[in-house]
Amino acid sequence: MTRRPGFDLSLYLVTDRKLCGERSLADVAGLAVRGGASVVQLREKSLGFRDMVTLGRALKALLAPHGVPLIVNDRVDVALAVQADGVHLGQSDMPATLARQLLGPAALIGLSLERTDQLAEAEGLDIDYYGVSPIYPTPTKTDTGPGWGLGGLRDLRAATARPLVAIGGIGAHNAAEVIRAGADGIAVVSAICAAPGSREREPRPARRRAPGACPPPLTATPTKEARMTSPHGISTTVDDGYAIRRMARHELDFALALAEAEGWNPGLRDAEAFWRADADGFFLGAQHGEPVAAVSAVRYAADEQGPAFGFIGLYLVRPDLRGRGYGLRLWNAALQALAAPTIGLDAVVAQQRAYTKDGFALALRNSRYEGAAGGEMPPGLHRLVETPFAEVLAYDRRCFPARREAFLTSWLSLPGHVALGLRRGESLAGYGVVRPCGVGSKIGPLFADDAAAAHSLFHGLCAAAQQGPVFLDVPLPNAAAVRLAESHGMRQVFETGRMYRGPAPAYDLERVFGVTSFELG
Repeated sequence: MTRRPGFDLSLYLVTDRKLCGERSLADVAGLAVRGGASVVQLREKSLGFRDMVTLGRALKALLAPHGVPLIVNDRVDVALAVQADGVHLGQSDMPATLARQLLGPAALIGLSLERTDQLAEAEGLDIDYYGVSPIYPTPTKTDTGPGWGLGGLRDLRAATARPLVAIGGIGAHNAAEVIRAGADGIAVVSAICAAPGSREREPRPARRRAPGACPPPLTATPTKEARMTSPHGISTTVDDGYAIRRMARHELDFALALAEAEGWNPGLRDAEAFWRADADGFFLGAQHGEPVAAVSAVRYAADEQGPAFGFIGLYLVRPDLRGRGYGLRLWNAALQALAAPTIGLDAVVAQQRAYTKDGFALALRNSRYEGAAGGEMPPGLHRLVETPFAEVLAYDRRCFPARREAFLTSWLSLPGHVALGLRRGESLAGYGVVRPCGVGSKIGPLFADDAAAAHSLFHGLCAAAQQGPVFLDVPLPNAAAVRLAESHGMRQVFETGRMYRGPAPAYDLERVFGVTSFELG
């Protein structure tokens, strides 16, 4: 059955980095989308899992604002890791039935057909379209049959109602005849990736926006600078195509892809919990509709123990567009929107002086330590889900400047996250979380009554982590936390400074052995 009625397969780009020359794949894909590409398939046979995930996340962030689906060729594991819109399977790849079970009912699944006799079985599968390959001989697909030709494509069109995407030897000179023979769309590789230059054509008539596509800018783009205040109090500047607005959920993936490219190594599921913390707290700078800059400005509400607290993070600009003022304008808009008497951030050493110009003062230093996963699970620990959530929330509030119920509800239960607790008598004496990241795992938070409790939790979290490096972000004024990291052979990777604008918040730093995240505090 068709899972996403109305999805557009008309111009289907299949990637090949080797054909892009000096241009990056992201640049080629971006130009292709602006020129009318309606689907992009990530097909890079020579890349390993990690490189595929990095590239896939970057493409997902690039395509999502346009409502253009990202399909991953063959690799269901990569599709899951990058939250792609679907996969395309060959005849010898994972069975489509299993792929559907893993990806869920909303995913797009395509299946290659190389011979007529493959159709009968395929018609009984829960897939969305067929890739008909090859129509003509092509050097980019050498592992297929002799070719369908136009006659074979016509016969296939008569035999199935499913959408057909034709691939193989198709370019501007013969695309029309392929469509006339019955294809719903054409897939191209070298015709785009190997093109000597790319020109944007006039936009096609607007497609119906896909679910989750970005909302419109706060104002239309005028030809000269205009300043306005949004209904939510965001100071928005639009100047020669640059617009600032709050993010839609999928655009947070763009921000985290930038963070990963910078080496910040975010968690694989961070976006879900971050969004739960404050869905109004993420801001995007877009140039002519293309995301170019991001920042988070999350607000935690006041409670009976203290006032509202804000935290800024994920402040990033695309490397190729820095130095043009995009980041500063976005920063100013987000800072204006964040209404809290105290606002915190974690700044790298080189940028701390710059933040003082906006009233931020250094309060303490943090250091990221790197060690290794493994070891035995110590006795006395339990899965945190066994502790009443109200008790966990109360303990967390002693160690963090605000109550963060929505965030913790997600953070403690996300797939891949392991949350452990330690009890002494009738009371919770500490808890910690370890989560998978692009590289290894991170522990955070690690909150405990004392060093003994922290050591026990640390051992348990390392034992529960996936094999590979483990990272812990330690507040350096807590000498016991520094000793914990060093006693386990961890090495310092880099340092940040916790800075506040406004009065430093009250919380029990001696219980903080590991910061939750540098992005949200």
